[in-house]
Amino acid sequence: MKAHWGLKSNHSPLTRASDSAGNDNRDLVCDSTFKRQGTVVVKGGKNDKDSCDEFPYASTKQSGAATLKKEKKTGAACAQLQSVRTSNSGSEAAQWGGVKVIGSPNYAAPCVRGHVPLKLNGSTAGSYSTFIRDQRLFVGENFWVSVGP
Repeated sequence: MKAHWGLKSNHSPLTRASDSAGNDNRDLVCDSTFKRQGTVVVKGGKNDKDSCDEFPYASTKQSGAATLKKEKKTGAACAQLQSVRTSNSGSEAAQWGGVKVIGSPNYAAPCVRGHVPLKLNGSTAGSYSTFIRDQRLFVGENFWVSVGP
């Protein structure tokens, strides 16, 4: 994406926002234009549901919600992604290791929202909450995102 949210080498930190701002932002990004795809298969059985996840994180000041609101747009203005199942075993994160773009990619979009299995979405949110707690990250503080093996 053009904005490079959270990328240290591009000097684009994310900034923690309040939890209440996060809830409001999530409601704007994952609005009624997000159509859930029903039940997804995990570990060989239909035991999870599709959910909406967004980036930059809803509880950051860089959330796309402010731009959506300012420009009077819906969450459909975000780049749209879908998790892709890449394995039949291991953790949910290992099983859903791929991503595909839905429609034409909009690299200048104010946000990304994706179809993610609900359990995986919840565990990711839990990891972010743990990061905030363990690093004692206060509202208004900057942080970087690093994805690795």
